[in-house]
Amino acid sequence: MKNQIGTVQEDLMSIATHNIMTQKTHMICKQSNSNSKQSVKV
Repeated sequence: MKNQIGTVQEDLMSIATHNIMTQKTHMICKQSNSNSKQSVKV
C-alpha cells in the first residue's frame, strides 16, 4: 500500500511539473506568434 501511495504522489508531481512546462512553452508560442504577426505587418 505504501508503494501505491508513493507512486500516486510521484504521478501528481510529474503532472504538476508537466503542466508548468506546457504553460511556459505556451507563453513562448504566444510571444513568437505575436512577433511573427508584427514582422508580417512590417
